[in-house]
Amino acid sequence: MSSTLYKKLETKSKQIRLIHLHRGGSQGLICCSLRTVALAKDPVYEALSYVWGDPSVTAPIVVDGQTIEVTVNLESALRHLRLSNCQRTIWVDAICVNQQDLEERSDQVVLMRDIYSQAVGVVGWLGPETEYSAEAIGLLHMLAAGTHSDKMSTFNPKLAAELEPHRPPRTETLRPLRELCQNPWFLRIWIAQEVALASSLHLQIGHGKVKWEIVFDAIDWLSRSCDFWNTLHAKTPLEETSALISTIMGTISAFLIVRASVGDSSTAGSYSILRLYRYLRCSDDRDKIYGLLALTSGFAIRPDYTLPVEEVYQRAAFAAMIQSGTLEVLRAASFTEQKYALPSWVPDWSVREILGSRSTYITYGYQKHFSACRDLRAEPRYSKSGELVLQGVSIGTIIRTTDVCQDKADSNEPRRPLPSLLSKAKRDLSMLMDTAGIESEEFMLRVLVGDTIRDSVAQTVRRPLARDLDISLNTFEQIISSEYRPDDNMHRFIKAMAVAQYYRRLFSTNKNQIGIGPSTISSGDLICVLNGGEKPFVLRRCKPDTHSDDSLVNRYQLVGEAYVYGIMDGEAVTDIVNGTAELEDFHLV
Repeated sequence: MSSTLYKKLETKSKQIRLIHLHRGGSQGLICCSLRTVALAKDPVYEALSYVWGDPSVTAPIVVDGQTIEVTVNLESALRHLRLSNCQRTIWVDAICVNQQDLEERSDQVVLMRDIYSQAVGVVGWLGPETEYSAEAIGLLHMLAAGTHSDKMSTFNPKLAAELEPHRPPRTETLRPLRELCQNPWFLRIWIAQEVALASSLHLQIGHGKVKWEIVFDAIDWLSRSCDFWNTLHAKTPLEETSALISTIMGTISAFLIVRASVGDSSTAGSYSILRLYRYLRCSDDRDKIYGLLALTSGFAIRPDYTLPVEEVYQRAAFAAMIQSGTLEVLRAASFTEQKYALPSWVPDWSVREILGSRSTYITYGYQKHFSACRDLRAEPRYSKSGELVLQGVSIGTIIRTTDVCQDKADSNEPRRPLPSLLSKAKRDLSMLMDTAGIESEEFMLRVLVGDTIRDSVAQTVRRPLARDLDISLNTFEQIISSEYRPDDNMHRFIKAMAVAQYYRRLFSTNKNQIGIGPSTISSGDLICVLNGGEKPFVLRRCKPDTHSDDSLVNRYQLVGEAYVYGIMDGEAVTDIVNGTAELEDFHLV
C-alpha cells in the first residue's frame, strides 16, 4: 500500500484514521477517502471486524484517488457495506493503519480498546452468502425466540414444531449453524476483543444480518434444551445431536463469556484471557499477546512489533506473574511442544493446543481449588545471568513413576468412559501405595480424581466432599469392566478420574508422598512448592555449567504442575509462614 496515503498520526491526542466509504451500487469500483480524527473528540463511526484472508489474492479499490490492492474478503465487505444514497464512515484496520510502519502499528494496537468501544456499532463480516447462510440466520432468530415459546412459530411453524422442548431436533436441522460456526471469523485472535468491546454488534454474511444478542439467546436456549433432551432420552443418548451442539457451542461460548464479563476484574486477568483464547489464529505470532491486550487490565505490556516473538512471549509471562502475584501463567508452558526456542517457564502461545495439559485437572472457569503456597505471593526477578528466580521450598524427589495413561479421554461417553485407562490408574496407584505402606480408601479416591470433581448442580469444579467419596471400589471395578450404567455420583467420579489421569503419570517420592504429574516427569525430578503456586511444581536439575562464574547455583527446567496428596493446602510452607524456616531460591532456565 502506498506510503503517500499516510501522514504521521499524533499519539498524544489519540489520533486515528477513518474511511468515508463513498456511495454506490453493487457494481463498480469501491471508492473511499481517508480522514484523520482524534478519539477524544468522539467521532461518529462504525468499526469493521473481519478476516483479512489470503494476502496474495487481492482486488483493487480507490483511496483518495489512488488505486490500492486489498484482500478479496475486505473488498467484498466494503461492497456489501456500501450504501446507495450516502457515504458511510468506518474504521478498517488494513486501510486506516499504515501496515508498513511498525511504530504506528504498535501505537494503534494500544488504542484498540478505545477504537472498538467508542464505535457506534461493530459489523462482524463473515463473507458473502453461502448455501446455508440465510437458513442459519433464520434458525438463530427462531432459537432465540425459543426463550419466548409463543414467538417461535412466527418464524417457521414447521421448524418450530420440530424444536419443541419435548423432543430434540434432527441433526440436519442444526447443520446450517455448524456451517456458520465453521466460518474462519470465529477463529481470528482479534475477534475476541472486537466482540467484547463493541457497544453494539451484529454479524453480517452477504446482506443477511443478525444481532449478537440474538446469537447469545439462541445458544443459551440450545444449551439448556440439550441438557433437557439428554436427560429425557437417557436410555438412548443423543450422541450425534449432542456432538453437533457441542461443536456449535464450543465455537461461540468463549466469545459469549468474554463479552458478558469484560471489565470484570475476576475474569480479566492476563493469564485467564491468554489461556481462554489460545486456540485462536493469527498471521503474526506476536498477536497472540498483542491481539488480547485490550481485554486485560494492569498488564504491563506495550505492543512493539520490532521485538522478536521469543522476547514478546517472555515479557508477557513475566508481566503476568508480576500483575497477579501468582504462577498461573506457568501452567500454560510446555516441556516438549514448542515452536520457538524459549526458556522452560515461558509458554509458547503459538502452539494452539498442548497434548496432556501440565495442569493435573481441567479447570472450568477461573476458580482456584488449592493453596499449596497459602498466601505467599510470587515475587519473580531475574538473576545477573538472565535466569528467572522464584522462591519456595523443596519437599521431595521423585523415585518411582508409572507409565503414561495414553487412552484418548472422551468426557462425552456416558456409559463406559475409558475402562482400560481407569483400571490401569487404579492398579498403578495401588502399587505405589503398597510400596509406601499407605492404606486409606479416601487417599486412593482423592488421588484418582486429583482431588477435584464436577458439581452436578452448580456445574462447577470443586474439591470432593464426603458424600462424593461414598463409593465402593469393588463396585467401581465392576462398572469399568461391564455395560452396567453407574449412578450419577459414580458417573461423575469416573469422568473426573478420566480428566485427572489422562496423559499423566502417577509418582511417589523419597518421602513417601504420592501424586499426579505430567507425562514428562522422571525419577530424580524435584517436587517443590513455589511462592504464588496454587499447586506444587516439578523441576528438573540442569547439568552444572563449569564455565560459569556462578557454577555452584542450581539451575532447573520447569517440567510442570503436580498434585501431591497432603500438601495441597499449605502444609509444606507452615514453617515458612511461622518464620521458623527460610525460603530457597530456584533459578529457572
